Amino acid sequence: MTRIQLGLFFIIGTLFLFLVSLPIYSGDVKNHLVWGQSIIEKGSLGFYGREFYNYAFPNYPPLAMGLFALSYKLYRIFLSVIYFLNTFPIFPSNLVYFFEWENVLISFLKLPAILSTVGLSYLIYLVVKKENINKYLASSILIINPSIIYLSAIWGQIDVLPTFFVVWSFYLLFKNRLIISVVLIALALLTKQTVLIFWGIYMLTIFKLKGLRWLIKGVATSLVIFYLAYLPFHSPSLTWPLELYKLNFSLVAFSTSENAINLWGALYNFKRSDDTAKFLILSLQQWGYLLFGLSFLPLIYFFIKRKITLYLLILFSAITSLNYYFFLTRMHERYLAPAVIFLTILVFLKKKHSFALIYFSALYFLNLYRGLLLPDNNILITLSRNKYLLDFLVLGYAFFIVYYYYLFIKPENE
Repeated sequence: MTRIQLGLFFIIGTLFLFLVSLPIYSGDVKNHLVWGQSIIEKGSLGFYGREFYNYAFPNYPPLAMGLFALSYKLYRIFLSVIYFLNTFPIFPSNLVYFFEWENVLISFLKLPAILSTVGLSYLIYLVVKKENINKYLASSILIINPSIIYLSAIWGQIDVLPTFFVVWSFYLLFKNRLIISVVLIALALLTKQTVLIFWGIYMLTIFKLKGLRWLIKGVATSLVIFYLAYLPFHSPSLTWPLELYKLNFSLVAFSTSENAINLWGALYNFKRSDDTAKFLILSLQQWGYLLFGLSFLPLIYFFIKRKITLYLLILFSAITSLNYYFFLTRMHERYLAPAVIFLTILVFLKKKHSFALIYFSALYFLNLYRGLLLPDNNILITLSRNKYLLDFLVLGYAFFIVYYYYLFIKPENE
């Protein structure tokens, strides 16, 4: 692709997702709106201590909050430009009413999700551009994936954003642009707490590739950027950012799953159940940690044992994301996004991942629909509540976990 082609791709992809985002949105995006508006109007200092009546506690790290604030500010600037243009007789005045529509404002708050989706599509192009494949297909496959469209453009959730930083940092790590790579993985931590495990995988990788010195640099850089990002929100404190970051992990329902099509969903008829309840000597949450730990430790062993390539790293991350979503409790329907993204990259590196991508894209779309139930569609509602179908999907999910263990363990995985 030439620079002009890349620019057009970025513009068309962004415009497409923005237009798709207009008709429907989740009430969750209203949280993003009031948080961003609060930062713009009242400043950032003390933000995490404010009360937002009828809205959620601000449970995202500073970078995500800053992007919400920037999105709100961009809308105000955009609207000001529209008002200015409307002073000229040639400007169609009816457009003003359209741009004042609340859904347009909400779609501006979806920009972090939309732009990170388009950015990820470009990263996929960079990763696979030496492969003998259609580069336009590689660049657009994520943007036209119905599950990603539903997540980013319709629901407006930012689960793609942290994975964008993770993939970018992985890519630059193998391009030997280490400083930028380390900064990007630190920024990933500041978008959403669920990315923490991929930060750990990154640090394991940089230790294996570059040694202890770069591991120390990576951890130290992450800590410095982490604390600097929190400074505008609170007076200097060594413990407050970590305490707040940890608190946000606990601000979830103590349930076996939140609409998740996974092991716990199948065991409890896809209904919420208290994960603090005991089974034998452990709580259900502890059983989840144990099962995930038992699945994760062999992966680490084989990962360290092998020659690490970008393909192996993406494969490791894909299997990890499939495993934690399947085994851990308190999984929300949205948390499978990294698996779909990593599988998308894998497809263009090796075609044998195609069926897995199709399967998990379909499963993820249905899972997301279970959580939002918009638009109102009788067929989708019936499918999303059909226990036999959901059980079948979980069974297929388990099959793919076994299959991917086989792929990961055999020597030909590089």
